[in-house]
Amino acid sequence: MDDTTAVDLSMNLVHKGQDETALRASLLPLLRALTNSSTIDQIYPILKEIKSIISSMPPEPQIMLTTQEVQQLTKKIELDATYFNLFGITRNLDSHVYQFDLNIRKFLISLSLNIANTETDNSGERKAELAFDLADLDSDGSISFRDLTEMMAGFNSFNGLCFDEDSIKKVCMHVYKQINYTTEEQDISKKTFVEFISNLRRESFHEKRAPEKKAQKPAGFWGKVGSALSIERSSLPAFFCWMILNLCASAYYWTQDRFGFYQRSITRQMAGQINLNSTILLLTISKNFQRAVHHTSLRKVFPIHKMVAYHRFLALYILVTGTIHTIFHLGGTFPRIASMTLDELNEKVAYHQLTGVPTYTWLVFHSIPGWSGICLEILMIVLVVMTIAKIRHKKFEAFWYSHHLYIAIYVLLAIHGMQELAAPHIFQFFFAVPGAIFTLEKLAKLYRYFVNRGRAISIRLLSSGVIELVVPRPSSFDYRSGQYCSLNIPRIRFFQWHPFTISSSPTQNNITFHISPVGDWTNELAELAKANLTGNDLPTVIMDGPFGTPTEQFNDYKNVMLICSGVGATPFASVLRELLHRVQNDKENLKIETLDFYWVNRKSSQLTWLVTLFQGLLREQFGMGSNFMKINLYFTGEAAMRTDFRSLFLWNAIEQLKKRGELKAHCYCSNVYTGRPQWDKIFKEKSEANDGATEIGVFLCGNKAMGAEVEEKCKKYSTNLKTFKFKEEVF
Repeated sequence: MDDTTAVDLSMNLVHKGQDETALRASLLPLLRALTNSSTIDQIYPILKEIKSIISSMPPEPQIMLTTQEVQQLTKKIELDATYFNLFGITRNLDSHVYQFDLNIRKFLISLSLNIANTETDNSGERKAELAFDLADLDSDGSISFRDLTEMMAGFNSFNGLCFDEDSIKKVCMHVYKQINYTTEEQDISKKTFVEFISNLRRESFHEKRAPEKKAQKPAGFWGKVGSALSIERSSLPAFFCWMILNLCASAYYWTQDRFGFYQRSITRQMAGQINLNSTILLLTISKNFQRAVHHTSLRKVFPIHKMVAYHRFLALYILVTGTIHTIFHLGGTFPRIASMTLDELNEKVAYHQLTGVPTYTWLVFHSIPGWSGICLEILMIVLVVMTIAKIRHKKFEAFWYSHHLYIAIYVLLAIHGMQELAAPHIFQFFFAVPGAIFTLEKLAKLYRYFVNRGRAISIRLLSSGVIELVVPRPSSFDYRSGQYCSLNIPRIRFFQWHPFTISSSPTQNNITFHISPVGDWTNELAELAKANLTGNDLPTVIMDGPFGTPTEQFNDYKNVMLICSGVGATPFASVLRELLHRVQNDKENLKIETLDFYWVNRKSSQLTWLVTLFQGLLREQFGMGSNFMKINLYFTGEAAMRTDFRSLFLWNAIEQLKKRGELKAHCYCSNVYTGRPQWDKIFKEKSEANDGATEIGVFLCGNKAMGAEVEEKCKKYSTNLKTFKFKEEVF
């Protein structure tokens, strides 16, 4: 049966109101042919036949599809299930045979424009013509105001802006005004529509961003040092204490040296620093200890927000001092001992009297300090190498399991000096307090393993691709905005724990996490989400936490800047929720006077749930009559927005309405931009603002590149009158 016969047959069946099976039989081959199209010329003949079939159907024609049929329709365009809704594909929970419903019109528009966008068409006329013909279902050469609003609603979903119906109508009215139409009753002709889009594209391509003015940098080397010290002031006391402790440890070990030559002196001083720093290292991974410190005034001098950086620094420092210690033993101390007489050894070296002169081989491979030292060096090298970013990201499981070599390392450190050949064994004195804190940490984690566990309430994959995990809140689980938990899901990995920020507010009854699937563990979690599990099929989730982050300190400052990229907005979502709650119920204890939120993301549709949340928060703030919070969204896929018809059309209208004040901030967000933030301009304005603030809290959750850039701006624009206090979480 050829396509013409199929079309005629299906039309007769539709007119007679007969079984949908015949309609599916005629439409599915055409829809498959459409998905295999690659040019606008290939789309038009197929589109014409489909329109002839659905012309007599209801305004929103739908057909039911099986899972296999959906896979056939989406395979060629590599459409992930998380974006089905944008293409009119929704899950059908009422049918056992057909698992999905397909909105034919929405599928046609999204798929056709998706294909068209791959064509090189500098004028944009062919894409505009195609969009017009898709909206013009009755093929009368014009589209109504209702057709335009439906088209704009689709573009709104594609861009993830979550406009309400009234805002979309305002956008469409703006389009009408631009083409000099005065009432909604007027229809837009194809020629008028295509000319309007062509003019938009020309204006967009010729638009240029104003160059940033370079702010004056701190004068000379000492000026840069002064700026750096001003924003790192809270870390300086801890750093100087660490330096003094290392000097004391080195001095003590040096006084215990009985050899009298420099190789031995160096190894002893390195041994003192290794023992000290290996025990301090335990405090950098003791979350409960850090949380206890954070809730006291010590947080102002103890750099909790730098614990990960200090942990890495200390591990590398131990490796370096350990390597020096090993080299000078193997190349200096051991050969010197092996060449001495027994009397010399007992007089100058031995801590206990020896009965014979040890050989070099015995010292290296048979003495406890020798073989344990070599094992320690090898284990430290393996552990540090596995933490290299490229290895850690590609082989996370290898990194995770290799990190547990720390158990063997501390056992070896404990026995390394037990033989007391040339010095007393005092590692246990260094280890006592940090070791006790770390042991209590592990016992607390074991307790929470049995208490903070429960079956997930829901786990689903949002249209943006982000996983939303909701778990029951244990009765004793108290947390603050911005804190995080380590999650364990035995169904995925029995031993693995992964940290995720809590995105729900402390005032809510359940705990919510929003997780981006970027690795093996999170991708397996995404597969569970796709399975649409319910009831007892949902996985058990175990939580270890909550633990503090720098974000908790947001109420220490009158003026706050929250900066994030991508899913890094998650911890701030909880902060913003709590702030609005406190404005309503606990305003007298709220120190913040102004808050500026900056979210940088490639495309808003990637994190629609966050955009929706921000709009809701602004509506709440608007309803309270408050204006302390400003949300600034930056979408960096600027080139795509200027060439993709779906973005170009909508964003132009938004920008124009925003300039004219016809679109209220709470309807979308305070400020929406395409392109990257002009940080120099932003920080300069903040630095020069006459708001009486001497410190501005800058909290960042983003990638390393953004962290480095923002930190540099904090240093650059900090002055004696106003300091930017920078705190970051990087991923």
